Amino acid sequence: MPVTINTLIQSPKSEVFRRVLIKRRDAVTGLYESSWTDITTDVKSFGKITKQIDAARRNKLTFGTMKIVVNNENGLYSPHTSESSRWYGFLNQQRTLFRIESGYFSRTKNDYGVWRNRQFQGDALWDVSEWDADDATWDSQSTVFIGILSGDIPLSDNNQVSFNIKPMTSIFEEFPARNLTGWTSTGMTASQFLTMVRDQTSGGSYIFRPFFGDTTTNFDISTTAQNYANLNTSTAQGVFDTNVWAITEKLCEAENFVSYIASDGTFKFVSRDLTSSVAFAFHGAGSFNSLYGHSIKSISNYGPKITKYYSRVEVKYINADTTTSYSVTQGSYSISPASNAWVLGQRTLKVENLFIPNTATADAIAGTIFTDVSSLKNEVEITTSFIPHLDILNKCTITYDPSEFLTESLWDSNDWAADTTTSSANDLIWNNAIGDAFVLSGLEFKFLSIEIDLDNFQSKFIAREA
Repeated sequence: MPVTINTLIQSPKSEVFRRVLIKRRDAVTGLYESSWTDITTDVKSFGKITKQIDAARRNKLTFGTMKIVVNNENGLYSPHTSESSRWYGFLNQQRTLFRIESGYFSRTKNDYGVWRNRQFQGDALWDVSEWDADDATWDSQSTVFIGILSGDIPLSDNNQVSFNIKPMTSIFEEFPARNLTGWTSTGMTASQFLTMVRDQTSGGSYIFRPFFGDTTTNFDISTTAQNYANLNTSTAQGVFDTNVWAITEKLCEAENFVSYIASDGTFKFVSRDLTSSVAFAFHGAGSFNSLYGHSIKSISNYGPKITKYYSRVEVKYINADTTTSYSVTQGSYSISPASNAWVLGQRTLKVENLFIPNTATADAIAGTIFTDVSSLKNEVEITTSFIPHLDILNKCTITYDPSEFLTESLWDSNDWAADTTTSSANDLIWNNAIGDAFVLSGLEFKFLSIEIDLDNFQSKFIAREA
């Protein structure tokens, strides 16, 4: 069987790797250095990568701050004013780029006795062209997180330093939208706005591109057609008092899009329906699959998510507080088992977005959201083997059947009756399995939350029924 990341995940013994690399800023130009510096050997704790969507607000994607702890016995991570510091001769440590790589590692030996080293994800080879090169590096596609160093960096007598690594979205949250230039008097589409942000300059230098490899390639901005009249000047309502990321989230809501930084550091503004194919199949108690193996360690929560059920969606798209400022979609109400509003209660999801341009768009948004939230759906929280290559809104299937593990057998203990009406006192009858909290038979889910634990090499997922 060829080696893949799936075969390594299910293998009883696999090698994993994790790397931390940094980019500092030149003290003269203020720009990032061209190459990455590997600091992995100094890292004492790698921390966790977390991201989630729809937790506080629909279409809002959030990342947790990652904490990395490094050994500072040699003063390498002291302030840039110290001659021993890695930042000596560079700008201070703030906004240093951090790149985290992780995955599985495979070693195989060919017929000539030469070891072949390969890493997954990315299927990269060590030093592909020059096996003895001193500067050999991985042809890496295994990046799982890129962020920036931010916040206080105190020293202590334990000779270690903690770095708080914020997600790349923070650079947009920090930038006031009123400081943007390039507005058009007639407004612009969502994709035009984000292209304007991507190409924003100051003094002839790009503001945001340096965080994304100084290239437009790392911006995936899907084209949209709806024009937003509010996006016409820096002093417009909804612009002058907010930041770039807040506007981006509002546009996501209006377009039914999501905007986030992918694991490889690419800026994404894409349709919320990211994929229709299943990215991974999880198997737990009572189930095993030759392709994906047995990856579920535990299921801590499963069941219908009543707090995400709504019988009514109300979208406010005009500032004035009148009946014509709202678009409302709701289910029928009747005292009947067929009426969710009666069975589950009446709950209203309120959305306020003044970028929505007209009634038709507001109606479409309300209808789309209602379709998703008006039925009661199950959510599941699982802890699994180390699975670093999945992302938010990927589809998965989950198979779990603890009844398969019932070991006590009554076979041939007595005579089996055909049914309860013909049985005698000495007969046995088959009963339905009881006592199992739940059984999942290949149900489809979408990831709402992902946590990658780089210290304990395990993953946690929260997923919602697709």
